[in-house]
Amino acid sequence: MLGVALVLGLLNEGDPVRMQTIPTLLFVLVWYAWPRAIRFTADAIVQRDHFGRVKKLAYKDIDGAEFSPSDGSTVVVGPSAVIKHSRVHSDSGFFQALLEERTGREFFDL
Repeated sequence: MLGVALVLGLLNEGDPVRMQTIPTLLFVLVWYAWPRAIRFTADAIVQRDHFGRVKKLAYKDIDGAEFSPSDGSTVVVGPSAVIKHSRVHSDSGFFQALLEERTGREFFDL
């Protein structure tokens, strides 16, 4: 929203096009790097990708989950999707505990 307001302000001031594209490119970079929200529903774990498409993995279909200490991410794998909880998401321990609670399986040494 701030990026749009900045571009409109620069446009109204008559600034060159290159000055208008800088905030737009910064907005796109931040939007792309921002981690996608992961939701736990009653029967599945759901995450949208950067283009808004939904990745849904039913708890009963989860093949496995693994924590990678090198990059701090937790990857959940199933036949229809791969969901990654990265180090920039909040509280990986809570994510792992909730995943084990919802699936009824133990993936991690918590």
